[in-house]
Amino acid sequence: MVAEASPESKVGNLVFTIIFILFLQFAIPVVFDFLDVDASVYQIYIYWIMALLIFYMILPAGVGNYIFLPHGSS
Repeated sequence: MVAEASPESKVGNLVFTIIFILFLQFAIPVVFDFLDVDASVYQIYIYWIMALLIFYMILPAGVGNYIFLPHGSS
């Protein structure tokens, strides 16, 4: 059984994740512009990381019962 996180830690994780997304949007293009790398090369990877972080924020930490367990298993 997974212990529920306190509301303060959920808000802290949310704020940290939003700050990290903003950091990605600012810092990564600055570094790659300095290295003279075209945005089309790295931009899709930034989008993937942002999507994973958004899923991390939105999806619940714990899940309910599994659908595909055999009958009689708990």
